Amino acid sequence: MKNIFIAVTGKTPQIVTETLYFYAVNQNVAFDEIHVITTTEGKEKIDEEIIAKSRLIELCKSYKLAYENLPQPKVHLIESENGSPLPDVRNLNDNDLAAKKIMAIIKEKTADENTTLFCSLAGGRKTMSAYMALALNFFGRRQDKLSHVLISPEYYERDITFFYPEPDDKTVKIEVAEIPFIRLRDKLDELFGIEHLDFTDLVRLTSLSD
Repeated sequence: MKNIFIAVTGKTPQIVTETLYFYAVNQNVAFDEIHVITTTEGKEKIDEEIIAKSRLIELCKSYKLAYENLPQPKVHLIESENGSPLPDVRNLNDNDLAAKKIMAIIKEKTADENTTLFCSLAGGRKTMSAYMALALNFFGRRQDKLSHVLISPEYYERDITFFYPEPDDKTVKIEVAEIPFIRLRDKLDELFGIEHLDFTDLVRLTSLSD
């Protein structure tokens, strides 16, 4: 079974390392793919703070985890209708574009039954988090997980220099709250066939209005 991590992020790339820390260190989960859905502003933060500084490799080294085959995060940019990446999600049209991007990626990654998705909604705009949850409602399978990372003391949530606790640091506790979601995939597939449906189709079909 292939483990795939997917997160929506904005200007807080820490949620990637914090969540991966929890699963890798506390639950011994090795990831085969790491995906981040974001805007150009979010990508700058991922490039600067996660990729350029090799945060994930350093995490593995700190906790003596195998990192030789550690995948680099693949960044998926939310784009306008003409293919231009969005700097941020600021209006109704931007939100629609974010929804379509998130839905398309979750749909693609759940097409293979031999995968387990670990989806984080801790980052990005609140609407992006909502669309991540909605995507799992539509396409999630029994094995997929939706989560939010929790850190205590609360101070570390605002510390832009904190990415994960060092092994000898006993002052920080990271937990991941796994969020239950309604799995509609089988029912939608049975009624309509989801292979050809996009976000707009699904909203229309599941709406109570005409």
